[in-house]
Amino acid sequence: PICTQPPAVGAEPTDSSAIPWQTDRNFELAVNALKCDLTRVVTMYWRTDAAPSWLGSSIGQHALGHGAAGALDEPALANSTVAAALEQFTKLQVWYAAQVAKLVQMLKSVPDGDGTLFDNTCVLWCNEYGVGGQHEDQNLPFALLSGRNMPFRGGRYLNAGNRPHNDLFCAIAQGFGIPDSKFGDPTFCTGPFGSILV
Repeated sequence: PICTQPPAVGAEPTDSSAIPWQTDRNFELAVNALKCDLTRVVTMYWRTDAAPSWLGSSIGQHALGHGAAGALDEPALANSTVAAALEQFTKLQVWYAAQVAKLVQMLKSVPDGDGTLFDNTCVLWCNEYGVGGQHEDQNLPFALLSGRNMPFRGGRYLNAGNRPHNDLFCAIAQGFGIPDSKFGDPTFCTGPFGSILV
């Protein structure tokens, strides 16, 4: 691929509307770094303290998560209801999903070999909590999106039961040719979640 310096992007917004701006810039940076083979791994994290003002909310994501789970214990929720918090929290989660879809489309727009960059990429989207308002670390949602040249079977919903998420990471590592049978702390890994592998 032809790799050139991207154009300047202008000034970053200074309020919470910076989050969509930062997301776009980070996606551009990540796709270009992958395209130019400057890296093979990219990690991104959305900050969760700011209010998603670009979606019409003045309440931060952390507080919205509490409210959506039925706990109106955050000061920012003093004048809110569970239904209102759930509606705003859901809007934010839908926005996140749209951003992941945008990243996949960006990867699909880059030629790579006999296909696209997405054909040779695995995107793992996860959330740190199963139920945000309760800080529950069980039943975490993960979405694994991968292209046609990746060794993962897609198009399915899988329930991993109470398996630790390190089992998923172990299976992903094995899909990339790393033969380890454990990932991270062995106490929290029972072995690869083989259901995702072709």
